[in-house]
Amino acid sequence: MLTVIGFITILVIGDSCLSAQLLTLDEAVGLALAHNRDIASARLEPLKISEQRAALRSRRLPAADLFVLGSQTLNPLNFTFSEGLLGVYAGTGPIPATDVPVKTGPAFTGFYVARLVQPISPLLRIRQNVRLLDISFEIAREQTRVQEQEVTSNVSKLYYSLQQAVSSIRASEEAVALNRELVRQTDEYLAREAVLKSDQLKVRLNLARAEQSANTLKNQQANAKEQLNQLLGRDPLTEFTVAPLAEITDLEEDPVNARKAAVSNRPEVRQAHLKVKLAEQDIVVKKTEYIPQFNAEFDSLGLANFNRFLPAELSMVGVSLTWDVFDWGRKKHEIAEKEYTATQARNAAAEADSLAVVAVDDRLRQLRASRDHVRVASLAREAAAENLRELKVRFQIEASLVKDVLQAQAGLEQANAEEAQAAVEFWSAKADFERATGVRQ
Repeated sequence: MLTVIGFITILVIGDSCLSAQLLTLDEAVGLALAHNRDIASARLEPLKISEQRAALRSRRLPAADLFVLGSQTLNPLNFTFSEGLLGVYAGTGPIPATDVPVKTGPAFTGFYVARLVQPISPLLRIRQNVRLLDISFEIAREQTRVQEQEVTSNVSKLYYSLQQAVSSIRASEEAVALNRELVRQTDEYLAREAVLKSDQLKVRLNLARAEQSANTLKNQQANAKEQLNQLLGRDPLTEFTVAPLAEITDLEEDPVNARKAAVSNRPEVRQAHLKVKLAEQDIVVKKTEYIPQFNAEFDSLGLANFNRFLPAELSMVGVSLTWDVFDWGRKKHEIAEKEYTATQARNAAAEADSLAVVAVDDRLRQLRASRDHVRVASLAREAAAENLRELKVRFQIEASLVKDVLQAQAGLEQANAEEAQAAVEFWSAKADFERATGVRQ
């Protein structure tokens, strides 16, 4: 029959298991891609360029503008119709026969100018600028991929560090249990004067250090969990557990295919080549400034409360021309500057291709080296565990010294830590290699 304390303990443990749900690496990456704030901000950049592109395309349509002015004249408007202004006719003579002055005093007046302009030659420049924004849109998308890969890499490395922390905490708890048993045995031997007091103090000191190490590892685990939650865009205090480290298998990466994948898939390389297209398109846009600006226009002018001799409304339709004929070589120098920029972009693209190949080869070497490190660390841990087991058996029958057991235990703890670190280094190196090839999202 369960006691009240036992029932409460079961409830607490059950609630803890429900709240600390298992989070796999794929789930963590999916959450980061969906909710990470840096990624969300990066994804807004292509949308901003889309709005710029839509705004630019609207300039291809007719533009209408209206200017209205209501004012008070400060000076009188005086006109004089000269004699014979309208002609001289037989039988009637000049019209008007004499000079006719017309005076208008200060009054409230107004006028408006309405224009409807349909671009003609500017359509070419607008089209080339839209193409420029199309390339900028692709560059922004590649920059978003860079951000996604960076966050994914950080999530993976934090996840691996948490897996290492779990393994290290488990090993440290085993070390604490071992030290407690060693303390118990040493106390018994001290009572029989089979060991020295200094041996007992050393064993108790080792137990305190093991407990301190376990607490330090738990604090590091808590910090890593909060950092991972922050990358996932959720409450930093969300509880979760991580899956155990996967089994490490032999490598099957092909360097030749990896280099090809890096050159064709890495967003940094794709960005560099898109910037070449952007620079070349910028030259095309600049050259359109040589084209005269032709526009079809409808203009209307209206006057209100002016002298009735002035027309109340005037409308015109026609073609307007604006041409910057003499620029003293300004356009030529600006185009030359943009051509230099395009050359720089081509050099940067070639350098990006080369760096991608170098990065892939470097990450592959690190991956292979980390795999060898795992194999060595695993063998070292097995040897240290067997050495400690043998010395514990000898200590129980008083055939070995306390210091020998403590040294063997320290050696096993160091071997466990190195094996866990080697495993994390392998998976981190694998993540770096996948990112270097551009296939890791």
